[in-house]
Parts: sequence; C-alpha cells; structure tokens
Amino acid sequence: MFRISGRSDAAAETCPCDWDLSVLHHLSRAIGTTMRLTGTRGTGRILVVEPNPSGHRLHYVRLIVERAIELEREFSVALRPGVEDTDEFKAHLSDVNLGTILRTSSNTISELLSLARQSSAELIVVPDGDEIAIRLGAGARWASDAQLSLLVMRPTAQGHRRTLFNPARRIVRRALLAAASARPRVRVTTLRSSWIAPSRLGRTVGDPISITVAPPDRSAIRSKRGLDPDRFWFTVLGAVTERKNADIVAQALLAQPSRAVGLVVAGKIQPSVLARLQDLLPQFSEMGVGLVIVNRVLTDGELDEYVVASDCLVLAHSNEGPSALFGKALIAGAPVLAAGARSLRTDARTMPSHANWVPLSVESLAQGMTQVLSSERPKPADLPDPRQFAEALL
Repeated sequence: MFRISGRSDAAAETCPCDWDLSVLHHLSRAIGTTMRLTGTRGTGRILVVEPNPSGHRLHYVRLIVERAIELEREFSVALRPGVEDTDEFKAHLSDVNLGTILRTSSNTISELLSLARQSSAELIVVPDGDEIAIRLGAGARWASDAQLSLLVMRPTAQGHRRTLFNPARRIVRRALLAAASARPRVRVTTLRSSWIAPSRLGRTVGDPISITVAPPDRSAIRSKRGLDPDRFWFTVLGAVTERKNADIVAQALLAQPSRAVGLVVAGKIQPSVLARLQDLLPQFSEMGVGLVIVNRVLTDGELDEYVVASDCLVLAHSNEGPSALFGKALIAGAPVLAAGARSLRTDARTMPSHANWVPLSVESLAQGMTQVLSSERPKPADLPDPRQFAEALL
C-alpha cells in the first residue's frame, strides 16, 4: 500500500492517502486517455495564482506578467492577503504594476474555480502547481471552461526516511502527473534544469536563469560586500532552510587544513539553522576561518552579486528539484560543489567542467572542498533566454 501525504481539502478534490482499487481505476483511465494537442495561443484574460510567496514563486509570477504585457494580454494576479508586506514581494514585484490584486489563501481546485469565475479568465496559470496536478491525476475534475496551466516544480517525489519506498513513490508521482496531463483543459509543464536537454516524455521548461551583474566585476563586488580578497570564499545562498544543510557545510569547512578560507551564508535563514551556525562561531574564530552571515531576503541584484563574488557555491540539498542558483553559478563562472540530491548529481554530471557532486556528509563535503581549492575557475556558460519559461506556461 502506498501513502501520499498532503493537505486535506474538500472531499471531491482530496488526494487519497491509502491507495485502493478505485484510485488505481481512476489513474488507469486517465493515463489511457488520448493526450489533447495544445491549440494556438488565446487572446483572453490571464489569471496568475500564487498564494505562497516563498522561494522563487513570485519571481515566476513576475516573468509571466511581464510576458503577458509584451503580448498585450489582459491579466490579473491572485496573491495571499498581506503579501505586499513580505520581503519576497518587495524583492520581486514591488516595481510591477499588477492592477487590482485578487486575494486567495490557497490554490485548491475549488478555490481556483472560484477565482476563474471572479476574473473571467481564459487561462489560469499556477506557478506552484504540484498539489493540483497530483489531485487531478488521482481523479479530481477541472470543471471550468478556462484552460489550467500548471507548473510542476518538483518532478520527483522528495526523499523519505524509509528509503525502500522512494522508488515506488517516484513511480506513483510520475504516473499521477501523466494522468493530470491527460485531463481536458489542463496543461502540465514540468520544471527542469535549463542546462539539461528536454525529455521526450512529457512537457518541460527550463528553470529561468539570469544574472544582473557582469562576472568581470567580481573584484569590485567582493570589496563592496566586505569579503577579504585573500580568502577563498565558499557560499550558501538564498532561502537557507534546513534543506540546505548550512551547518554541515560549515563543519566541513572547519575540517580544512587551510585557514585562508571563509564561508558566506546569505539570505533569509531559518531560526534553527541560524542557531546552529551561531553555535559554531567560537570554532570559526579560534581557527581563523572567515564567516559572514547575512540574515535577510536578498534582492535579485544582491543575490547575483554574492554568486559572482563566490569562489565556490555550495549546494548541499536534502530535497530534489532544479536549482536556479546552480544556473546562476554557471553564468557567473563560479564553481559549484553539490551534495545530496539526485537532481544535483545529474546537474553536476551534465556540467563536469563547472560542478562536482559528493554524498551529503561532513567528510565528503570536506574532501570536495579540498578538490575545489586546487582547481581552476571555470569559464562562464551560456543558458537559454528566461522568456522561454513564461512562453511555455502561456
């Protein structure tokens, strides 16, 4: 018996936790449905729905809105109440004219149907559409004449402490996403790393990657950010939650024989992670290893500056999925030390001149750091135009 955890919604759209014959029947019928071909682009109103401001979601909203404006399409957005007061909104959307904002606290199917009626939209775009796609794949219906465009941000199931079940969970998730794609008036697009060729199985789009500063400005940026030019700076950037394992990265750096190194942890840091980093402060001080902590949401420009200033970007992730920071490092010509997630291992193997992957442990990361310290900095790489991202969803 498979178990899929998730938020419980109305009975008609609840993703079942225990798999029985009725669910498998829905799944087999949906997968067996002939895939509907996507028609030409519409001309009606677009509604972008994103109640969760965390991570890259509001950046995705911005890209979609900007493309809608370029196409001269009418649009509206539905965001959670009070989102204008968040650091994420200020970083990504404060300078964009969004018009009248609709309010939503969730993106359940019933809520999306209500928003579709309120907005008279022809196309509903959900940048974080994983849960909706899973529910549709498990048998829920999209009972609206509007087309529903879902971006699946996590194409594979996240790791489970009982690793024996992980392959089965991944298979079930892929099957549910395939079933959702077969639903009438539903388009499912899966996010992938933009440096990996598109798969022939299903519709995908590359993670939209760009940087706002030039790699040749690196020395000036390091000086601006107060980074000692004589140190080799490893960085952990972005939303620094438990999944980025910053404390493990810090312990690995402390294991280096060289003292001419430092660690930058910059971005909104989860309190439990910050507490563990602060516990390590005496060791950093005693061993003469540099430590810079910037605990706030970074603007896009600030994040890009830290990427360009990095001697090595460390991505030690416990969760699966594309990493925009990996792509930014490629453009900046900053080496990447990746660890943990299988998706990062695939990325590193795809770009071996720019990245190396190791298992997620203090010892493995320490060995990876030693290797990076003796390697040359790679040349900046070219990635696809980020506008292709919004184009795929519209």
